[in-house]
Amino acid sequence: MQSVEVMDVAPELLRALAQQTRESVSLGVLSGHEMVFVYREVGPQSVRVSTELGARRPLHATSIGKAYLAGMGEGERSTLLRQLQLRSYTPHTITSRTDLEEDLNRALERGWTEEHQEFDLSSTCCGAPIYDHTGQVVAAISVAGPADRMRAQTNIIGPLASATAAAISRRLGFEPRHTLRQVATAGQS
Repeated sequence: MQSVEVMDVAPELLRALAQQTRESVSLGVLSGHEMVFVYREVGPQSVRVSTELGARRPLHATSIGKAYLAGMGEGERSTLLRQLQLRSYTPHTITSRTDLEEDLNRALERGWTEEHQEFDLSSTCCGAPIYDHTGQVVAAISVAGPADRMRAQTNIIGPLASATAAAISRRLGFEPRHTLRQVATAGQS
């Protein structure tokens, strides 16, 4: 139900984000311990990252998965992190819970997640969580591109991803009165 609501309001904003960043933009929802891509907007660049709709990605090794994790309340996130098998996909994959928690804390501070060749050596991504009217994370977005091109752009693309996720969240009735860290902390109550 929640993914249907997100699909009603997100496409217009995701198309704009793809045009603005010129990179591929994805929307994903949680399914078990993975994210499933439910929407994809391909950017206009001739070289781009391609992922099929319905593809599944690990939470710990992707910006979209990390965004979902970062958006969760601390207690819920802690429980889920204990259940994850932190499999290595590349030499850059975070496979330590402590390192993953530190990475998520950095994301909470800056307002978006980053994934630097952790799932696929050819790509780098930025992501952000989407909240519903109750303040619960219901989806996440990512902006993905070739690692060489994206590496220099994360400080530009990350805030754009965060702003787009916030706009989608507002359309779902979320009141953005707090920072990402305050929302995640409040979710533990």
